[in-house]
Amino acid sequence: MIRVLSLDLDGTLIPNEFVDRFWNHAIPLAYSIRHGIGYEEARRFVLGEYDRIGMRDLRWYIPWFWLRRFGLNLGYEELVKIAGIDPKPYEDAVSLLKEVRGRLIVVVSTMVPLSLAFFELKYLKGYIDEVYSAISDTGRYEKDESFYRFLSNSLGVEEREILHVGDDYEFDYVMPRRAGLNSEHLSREGKGLRALTDLIELYGLR
Repeated sequence: MIRVLSLDLDGTLIPNEFVDRFWNHAIPLAYSIRHGIGYEEARRFVLGEYDRIGMRDLRWYIPWFWLRRFGLNLGYEELVKIAGIDPKPYEDAVSLLKEVRGRLIVVVSTMVPLSLAFFELKYLKGYIDEVYSAISDTGRYEKDESFYRFLSNSLGVEEREILHVGDDYEFDYVMPRRAGLNSEHLSREGKGLRALTDLIELYGLR
């Protein structure tokens, strides 16, 4: 029997466009304003700095590292307000969370650092019981088998009692299964065999 529903964050609960624009538009725009240079120049510089650090360095994933590096004394609310973006959830995500509330433990399992994850979930706070981050909780930038075992241990449930759902085939479908969890792959574009195309397909989950 499933006791825990674990959901990925970006691309599953919140559209990927938010996090893409957070990194690739909001921070460059704030940098251009702070340093009095054109937006395109600022964007080239900021993206170049991202490349300089590289995705294999944990700092690459941590917003506060970059805000300090770029001299931006801004909180998330100020940053996204400047850029005109907002982490509004998918409608089917809200529908599913309303459907399972009170029946299942609902957790978010993400790569995103906890501070940013909590901000992205501001419209869903009443529906989420726990948030787990590979980066913040395990010091890894991948949701590998060890992350899902950490999730199970932290919740005090057996792996087979957890269903994880997310949009990355490798890290949201294959890895949890290797760790002994149940998993479903979400492909909103309808790609992949047996993939869910909408979270409403999980209605009636037991």
